[in-house]
Amino acid sequence: MTNRQTRAFPAAKLPLSIAAVSSYLDTDLLGSTMAVVRSADSTNKYIKERISVLDDGFVIIAEKQHAGRGRLGRSFASPEGGLYMSLLLIGQNHIENLDSMTVRAAVAVKNAISEISGLSDVGIKWVNDIYCRDKKICGILAERVVRKGYCDFAVLGIGVNVTTPKSSFDPSVRDIAASISDFCSVNFSRNELAAAILNNLEKTLFVKDKEKSALILDEYRDSSVIIGRKVYITNGEKTVIAEVLGIDDDASLYVRYEDGVTEIVRTGEVSTKLIGEEEKE
Repeated sequence: MTNRQTRAFPAAKLPLSIAAVSSYLDTDLLGSTMAVVRSADSTNKYIKERISVLDDGFVIIAEKQHAGRGRLGRSFASPEGGLYMSLLLIGQNHIENLDSMTVRAAVAVKNAISEISGLSDVGIKWVNDIYCRDKKICGILAERVVRKGYCDFAVLGIGVNVTTPKSSFDPSVRDIAASISDFCSVNFSRNELAAAILNNLEKTLFVKDKEKSALILDEYRDSSVIIGRKVYITNGEKTVIAEVLGIDDDASLYVRYEDGVTEIVRTGEVSTKLIGEEEKE
């Protein structure tokens, strides 16, 4: 990995703004209403606290988060130098299920990062992380909430490490976390990246055609950084080693343990960690 201090990355330092993001936006729904804030406890929380006054497709973008959260209730490091955004989807027409939403979001975010940065080796670590060269550069969190008096809705949160210095990451994730700028010198702004993510999300999230949906899942599989590799699988207090054989049609993981037993692992039950990731996620 190249030392970021040798890189010139001025565009990524430009402040986030609604006008700048909108200038790159090519969507019908996502980002049709938007807010940009200096900081937030959590962009997902920001939306959930204001659901009664927000429109379908609303997007919130923050320079940093104080209490970012990932899957299984984990904290998500959100220092300056990143891009933290969440979007609101209201009603059953948008919300098939969270696993499908996560798969579609991961494909969209992976493609957005690749096209903006020029990196060709960006991949997906099941189920919701974006990796580059075995380092995590992005996390995704889909949440579904039903509240009395309001429509069923989902909040999709995305956090991308753009130019975050390694020293800014919590010590517990420094060995696995990285920023896009660790791998490329492409001069892009976070406004461009935010718009690219939204543009790609609109292409994947709302697909209803079965054949096109299957193609998205195939792309998710093709982008996997763990198929064919051994991983640690943690379920509660138990951690075991397994080889990942594939990803099922419902986004479950098909694995084989060291004793030869095979199993389908559900997304809501476990977490995975690549062999060699010494620090706890």
